[in-house]
Amino acid sequence: MLRLMGEKPLRDAARRRAFLGLDEDTVLRANAALDEALTGGGRLTRAQCLDAIAATGVETPGQVGYHLLWYASQVGLTCIAPQVGKEQTFVLLREWAPQQRDLSRDDALREIAVRYVRSHGPVTLKDLARWTGLGVRDCRAGVVAAGDAIETVETFAGPMLASADAAAAGSGRGRGCDRLGGAARLRRVHAGLRRTIAFLDDGHLDAVVPGSNGVFRATVVRDGRVVGTWKRTLRAKACSIDVTPLTRLNTRERGHAEEAFASYGVFVGSPLAVTWGGRP
Repeated sequence: MLRLMGEKPLRDAARRRAFLGLDEDTVLRANAALDEALTGGGRLTRAQCLDAIAATGVETPGQVGYHLLWYASQVGLTCIAPQVGKEQTFVLLREWAPQQRDLSRDDALREIAVRYVRSHGPVTLKDLARWTGLGVRDCRAGVVAAGDAIETVETFAGPMLASADAAAAGSGRGRGCDRLGGAARLRRVHAGLRRTIAFLDDGHLDAVVPGSNGVFRATVVRDGRVVGTWKRTLRAKACSIDVTPLTRLNTRERGHAEEAFASYGVFVGSPLAVTWGGRP
């Protein structure tokens, strides 16, 4: 995957290094310093990695340090490991993931097409190209290579790609509700679809992403479409969930939504009290 999707970023990196005043020798020295510091199961924070690089005489001011750490991961030397508190850490990729799969380019195209469509679908071919940074021709080759694993389905926004498993599961599924967290999960949905009509009704975008600033409110989803937003308030003996519906929900549908919050109550370890705001 690094070889497949790293070609363009690495070509662009040469121009970035010229802008930062870095040459190839400096980058190689920085990688060698990280390799030595991390070999043998080492795990260092971002600051410690920069200290290891600086100890070899390579200065890392501002964006220079960021670029050197990015480059080490992009070429497969390092990868990001679990954080220490709020600090990001790095390890050697060959030690962290010693049993790596070596895919041909064609197999890698198939793999990324299947995984992206499965996790983000329904999507378009252009969505796949935009997310991976690959050309549309390569993305089309990956979808074709996927064969029956990817299907074309009809959506609110026209024909899109979906995994065969998801299409089969959805074809006989009744209407149900789910609750999604704010930033991470809904952004993943939004990033996978250029046309927000695929999951949002007209006029609801501002309610979900106020000011279009990229910060998503937590949402209630029914049958794949956003029908409300929610927020929590943690109290001493209970967790209060305040739901604001965006579309009209009957008593049964509200009951399904409240059932969808049950796992969240387990997660926070507190009884839930769900209240509903004004009607849309």
